[in-house]
Amino acid sequence: MKKRVSLLLVFLFVMLALVSCGNTTPTESTTTGTPTTKVAPQLQIPTVSVSEDGLASWNAVENAANYRYIIDGGEPKSTSKTSVQLSDGESISVMAVSGSVAFRDSEYSAPVTYHAASAGPITATIPEVLSGVENTVYSVKGIVCATAPTSFLLTDSSDSYLYVYAQMEHGLVIGDEAKVVGTKVTYCNISELKSVQSIERLSQNNELNQPIYGTQADKDFFVAQLQNFTQGAYITFTAPITVSGNYLNIAIEGLDGAMVSLVPNGDTFEDGQVYEITGYLIYISGSNTKYITVLSTHVRPTVVEPVKCFICGGDASVGAHGECPDCDGYLCDGNDHNHLPGLEICLHCGGDLSVGDHYLMACGHYACQEGEHYNCPACQSPLCQGSHETLACGHTACQLGDHQP
Repeated sequence: MKKRVSLLLVFLFVMLALVSCGNTTPTESTTTGTPTTKVAPQLQIPTVSVSEDGLASWNAVENAANYRYIIDGGEPKSTSKTSVQLSDGESISVMAVSGSVAFRDSEYSAPVTYHAASAGPITATIPEVLSGVENTVYSVKGIVCATAPTSFLLTDSSDSYLYVYAQMEHGLVIGDEAKVVGTKVTYCNISELKSVQSIERLSQNNELNQPIYGTQADKDFFVAQLQNFTQGAYITFTAPITVSGNYLNIAIEGLDGAMVSLVPNGDTFEDGQVYEITGYLIYISGSNTKYITVLSTHVRPTVVEPVKCFICGGDASVGAHGECPDCDGYLCDGNDHNHLPGLEICLHCGGDLSVGDHYLMACGHYACQEGEHYNCPACQSPLCQGSHETLACGHTACQLGDHQP
C-alpha cells in the first residue's frame, strides 16, 4: 500500500515539472498562461463595376465559396456567379462568402448604381404617337392650327390632331410647321405631348386642311360630344364668357351638367360679354361638372347692330329717339316717326302720309302739295277723275282725244 502511494506522488511531481519547464499549446499564452482565440483571415471585398447595359460584375475572390448581394437595400440574395443584371436606377452591394471556418466573409462593397443612357426620341407621325406607347419620348412634325401661350395643337395631312402641353413660351403661330420632342402621356383619356424637350420651327405660312368656318356648335352638338368625343373637331359658336380667375367658362343654354372652357390665349376678356368663338375641341375634364375644353383660333366680341331711325338714320335706342306711346315706333323729335307697321306712303314723294304737307283729296288719294296729284299731262286734271285711259302704247289720253306722252 505504501508503495502505491509513493508511485502516485512521483507521477504528480513529474507532471508539475513538465509544466514548469514552459511547454505550451497553440491556444495558450506563453507569458500569462491565459487561453487566446485565433482569428481567421477575412476574404477580400469584391470590386464591383456596372456596364452600359446595366450588367453588374465583380472579380472572383480567392477562397470564396459564393457571393451575397443586396439591391436597393432589399433582402440579401446568394449567387455562385460574378455578375447580376440591373435595371435603370438600381444600386448593388456585394460580399464574398467563405465556405469554411478557415476564412471569414468579406464586408459588403460600396453601392454602385446603374444609370441607363438616355435613349433617343422615336421619330413618328401624329397617328403613330396617338397609338404609341405611354411615357415614350417621340419626335413629331406637324402644322400648328391653334395656339395658347404655353400650348398648341398640331395637325398633319392625315387630319389627326395632337395637343402639345409645352408648359413654356413657344412663340409659334398658326401656319407654322414645327418639330416637337416630348413624352406621350394620357390626360382625360386623350393622348398629348408633355415634358417637352425641344420645339423647332421648320417653316411658316403653311396652309391648313380645315374648312373656313367651323361646325355650328349648339346644345345638341355638345351633348353628342359628351357621349362620343371628337378631338380636333373645328367648331364655331356664340355665347357670353364668364371670367373666373384664370378660367374662361361658357354656359351653353340647355346644356345641363356641362359647360365649355376656353384655354386662355393671353387676351383680356370682359366678364359677361358675348363672343363669337372659333376653335378646336381638346379634351373633356371634370367629374360632377364636365368641362369641354376648346383651344381657340378666333374670339371676337359680337357687335349688336342698332335699330336705325327711319328718318335720320341714327341709333333709335339712344339720344333724342324714344318710343312713340301711340304706335310703339321711334321718334327723332316730337313729330317724325320711324317706319311703322302699316305706314301709308305718299305715292308722289314716298314720305309718311301722317306728317308734313300731305292732305286727302276728294278722290281718296293723298297729295304732297295742293294740285300735285299725278295730273294728266294733256288736261292737267287728276288721272283718277274723268275719262282718262291708258292707250295700248302706254301713253295716257284724256276725253278730248289728245295723245300726250
